[in-house]
Amino acid sequence: MESFVERQKIKEEKRQEKLELLRGSMEPTHEPMLCKKSLDITAKNKGKSSFLERQQDAQLAKQRKDLLLERKTRDRECTFRPRISAKGMEQRARSVEELSTGDALRKEAMQEALRLRAQHQEMKGATFQPRILKTGPGVQGRLQILSDPETYIARVQQEQMEHDRKIIQHQMDQQDAELAECTFQPQIHQAPSYVTRIARSMAQTRSENTPRQPQKLAPEKTWR
Repeated sequence: MESFVERQKIKEEKRQEKLELLRGSMEPTHEPMLCKKSLDITAKNKGKSSFLERQQDAQLAKQRKDLLLERKTRDRECTFRPRISAKGMEQRARSVEELSTGDALRKEAMQEALRLRAQHQEMKGATFQPRILKTGPGVQGRLQILSDPETYIARVQQEQMEHDRKIIQHQMDQQDAELAECTFQPQIHQAPSYVTRIARSMAQTRSENTPRQPQKLAPEKTWR
């Protein structure tokens, strides 16, 4: 009986060993199968840079290659070649600030100079010079704001009224001058006597037929 149990135990151990071997062969190792050339490249780049750095270098190389290809294509269409003199070759290259802000400031200064020149040319034709009177020490201004500020508003109103009166008088004089040219005078005849009697009788009849309105009595005062 003991020998049977021992044989079963040995078989179970062998079966477990086979299962372990089978399980080990079936589980993924997460290691890609690489060819010989890929293994050589991996061994060559091992320890130099990481995968992301190699991807970035490859992307930069691709962009550099595309830029060179675009420049070659563009250069085929652009056949113009500037002629640079020996003096131009000796001059130094301009900096970024000179190419950006320097050119903008130079352009603005040139526009300001052109504007001042045009303004100067325009002012040459203006020959008018006002004649300024020199006032004495006792002369005061017409408004007298500093000497008599309290009556300033009253004086301004008085001047405005005088100005309006002059305008009305001018309009009346202009109307009288226009009416003086109208020489037509209508001839007025007296109405016949029977027309006058008819008008008088109609007016009397109208006054008699008009009902008289009763006089309104004043309300009595009520004392409270």
